[in-house]
Amino acid sequence: PAFGQGQGAKMITQDPRYEHSAVLQALGLMITFVDPPDHTRLRRLVSRVFSPRVINRLRDYLTQVVDDLLDPIAKDGGGDLVTGFADHIPVTVVCYLLGVPQDDHAQCRAWTDEMGLSVEPGVSDEQMKQADRAQLEYDAYFLALAKDKLLHPADDVMTLLTQAEDEGDKLSEQELV
Repeated sequence: PAFGQGQGAKMITQDPRYEHSAVLQALGLMITFVDPPDHTRLRRLVSRVFSPRVINRLRDYLTQVVDDLLDPIAKDGGGDLVTGFADHIPVTVVCYLLGVPQDDHAQCRAWTDEMGLSVEPGVSDEQMKQADRAQLEYDAYFLALAKDKLLHPADDVMTLLTQAEDEGDKLSEQELV
């Protein structure tokens, strides 16, 4: 099967709540669900940002994150490796890459957990409302972060994404978020 507007995207856009759901609409705009030529355009813009230099910069940081997460588990003589370790790594690393202040990492994780409710089988209307609320808060936060990076560039991926350009083409605010 082809990638792009495949089964996952069809499930998202065919959900009767799609028209009024911030989280479902955001999922439908993810690069993995977008067909060419939009997919090709987005890929061309963002692939320049994920250079070997940026990825290699993660090595020391990720080592420290792993050590910091494993230390309490080792000190306690054990623990839940999923909730106490593995669940924290993706959001922590993405927040670091994007230049999200450390104090906001927990909020970002809460938003992603709540938005994740929208893709659970049999998601209730109440869970969808919770996911939509989280999506709107997430969108506002990351739009403000992107605007701040335009005014105050830093050595992070969000700054690079705000500056990404290909033959005059740039990411829109919605695409940045």
